[in-house]
Formats: sequence, structure tokens, C-alpha cells
Amino acid sequence: MKRYFVAGAVIVSILLVFAVLVATGQPAAAAGPVEVGTAIGGVNAVEFVGRVDQDGGNFVSYGYLTHISGLTDTLLFSGTLANEANAHFTFHTTAVLTSRSVITGAFTTVSGSLTSSVFVIDAVGQSIYYYNPTPGGTFANPASFTAGIPIVTATVRSQNILNVQSPGKGLGTNFAEFTQSGASSFTLGAVTYQLGQVGVMERLFSTGEGINTDPLTPKSFTVLSGNAVVTGVPGQPNFLPLIVRNAP
Repeated sequence: MKRYFVAGAVIVSILLVFAVLVATGQPAAAAGPVEVGTAIGGVNAVEFVGRVDQDGGNFVSYGYLTHISGLTDTLLFSGTLANEANAHFTFHTTAVLTSRSVITGAFTTVSGSLTSSVFVIDAVGQSIYYYNPTPGGTFANPASFTAGIPIVTATVRSQNILNVQSPGKGLGTNFAEFTQSGASSFTLGAVTYQLGQVGVMERLFSTGEGINTDPLTPKSFTVLSGNAVVTGVPGQPNFLPLIVRNAP
């Protein structure tokens, strides 16, 4: 009986030691980064401000994120002003023209310039999001939006619709298909995050004003703002409605 008692005491002691280790927070399996920027149900995943420069059939888009779902907006900036100089999260996209259509409107009788028309521009390219702990972006230097750590890579196909309102000036509306191809974690405060995940699909929308600086090349720039809504996540059903046509 004594030996049974001793064996039982040893087992109890081991259990007590295990309980103490758990209670005192001994290291467990490391948790993964907190995923942000993938809100569903029509909620904006991200919101942004930026600019697009056109040089012939080449386009460069750059700017900063003003909202990421799952993060407090104030965490996105280093100062009290929500501008490019204080933005921790930036983006830089390069794209090339794939098609161009023009619906011609009216001309001025004096200069012969278009006063109303619609331009439809399709382009495909690559986009990268960056996290910069010490921000310092400026629209005078597009490369400044590539400073920091790349945290998202994606392929983008866009359709830009420019409604010319006066010679050399128009209102632009852009729709884009965004497919995430890479994701890297970043640390903000004491928390490690990840923006999206590989395979996430989004629909981007933006609107702004375009200025034509050289109609022959052509060259132009557009200032804009917009948002992205998640339309698909790997392993989950598509978030867009499915419409099935009944047979006659």
C-alpha cells in the first residue's frame, strides 16, 4: 500500500508542476499574425488616396491607405494630420495599356479641342503595399511611396472611364480586379499583423480628376480617392451574388 501511495504522490506532483507551468505562462505554440484588411459583407477592406501618372501606354499609381479594416485609423499615421507625409501604409502600382476606346463628343470651334467625350482605358499591372515605420511620402517623388517593408503584392486589371468635361480636363472613374499574390507580416506597436492573404480577391473603385498635360504622347495625371471590397477569400464561397437563369 505504501508503494501505491508514493506512486500516486509522484503523479500528483507532476500534474501540479504542469499546472504551475501553464499558470505562469510558459511558452506555447506561437500564434500567427492578426489578419486585417479582409472585411467581408460589403464592408470596405481598405480606403486610399493617390495619384496616377500616364506616359503613353504606361501608368504609375502611388499613394497611401487611409483606412484598413481591423485597425484603428489613427494607427495608420504618425502625426495628427492624415496625409502622405505621415502615412505608414503606402502603395505603388505599375501598369501597361491593353486597350483604349474613345466615344467622341463635341469640339470647340476656336481651338478644335474636345469639350466632351468618354475615354475607356484598360490596363494590367502589379501593385505593392508598403509599411514604413518612419513615413515621409511626397507626391513630388513617386519613389517615396516605395519606402519601408513590402507587405502585399498583387496583380491588377483596371478599367478607367474618363468623362471629359472641358479641354484637357475630365472626371475619372476606375474599377479594378485585385488578386493578392503575396503577404508579409509587420509589427505595429506590440502586435504583429498581416494585411490580407495570398489568393484574396478584391474589387477596387476610385474616382478623381484627370488633367491632360500632353495630348500627343499622351501624358496626363489624375488625383483620386477610392476603396476596395473583398469579393473572394481562399476556401470560402464567393461573396458576389450568384444569379441562375431558369430554363424556359
